[in-house]
Amino acid sequence: MIRTMAGVTGHCPTSLRCVSRVLVALVAVITASLPTSLHLSPAAVADGAGLKVWPVKTEKALNGGDAFRETLTVQNLNGEPLLLRLYTMDFDVDSQGGYSFLEPGHESYSCARWLGLAETEFELGPGEKREVGVEISVPEVVECGDHYGAVLCEACSVDGEEVGGVGVTARVASVFYITVPGMGPGSVVACAEISQLRLPGWVENGPVDVAVVLSNTGDVHVDVAAEIAFQDFRGRVFSTVDLGQTTILPGNERVLQTTLETTPFVGSVTARAVIGYYDHERELVNKERSVRFIVVPVKIAVGAFVGILIVTWLLLRLKKKYHVSIQRRG
Repeated sequence: MIRTMAGVTGHCPTSLRCVSRVLVALVAVITASLPTSLHLSPAAVADGAGLKVWPVKTEKALNGGDAFRETLTVQNLNGEPLLLRLYTMDFDVDSQGGYSFLEPGHESYSCARWLGLAETEFELGPGEKREVGVEISVPEVVECGDHYGAVLCEACSVDGEEVGGVGVTARVASVFYITVPGMGPGSVVACAEISQLRLPGWVENGPVDVAVVLSNTGDVHVDVAAEIAFQDFRGRVFSTVDLGQTTILPGNERVLQTTLETTPFVGSVTARAVIGYYDHERELVNKERSVRFIVVPVKIAVGAFVGILIVTWLLLRLKKKYHVSIQRRG
């Protein structure tokens, strides 16, 4: 049975790792030359083609005029030297979790120009790693809320061998979420909703494709953990799927997809999605949404109906034949 924990409060963890652990626990409880736009898969924002950059994600709350220094570590996992170039970009995330990187200042919420790199170009030998300082300088006058940017690390072969005509062998990123608090309560709002639960109205059997659409209706990013449970017509949970944790930018949606492999033979099924996140008051919030669909084995039902018709027809034929035989004997 899924139990909600609305109203549970607690101090917000000071690191993303702590937030991740708390949200995972919640789910367990509730059952080159710079192009104008780059498109990378979510996996590419961690490492790719023998190049690794960490931390992948930096979150920091800073006021106007504040400064903060982050250290990125870049490692060459290839068996040959690489020439590395670092630069800042804006980014956006689509509903499927794909990242788009654009020129600094392209987005209204950009903080790419706040990011100063201690180094922008250097070589790394095979297996070597290097730390690069990133100075975050917030302007004195700045709009409260979230601001985003990214440091992209681009690798090229030192011997000049071109890959795909541009000489770039890998491009990975580390993203920055800078939150500027407001001056009073309610100046920034962290809020997420389950805007849709997409399921067919009826199915014959599994597998069933399921999509949970999450929306960020606030003005700061939220880290949301989600799961979905399936109950049969007796109210018994027969399947639970952990949808993991995702970050949603303000005004954006995220579509989490899964597949229910098997269903009950017949009857109604209730899909119940539950999410958990920290709001702007550092309270742990749970929300849920349910949708019901029907399992109707049409082919089996039609086969059974046809079988009944055939048996009925045979019985009527036998009855008629037996009746005529009796009359003749009489």
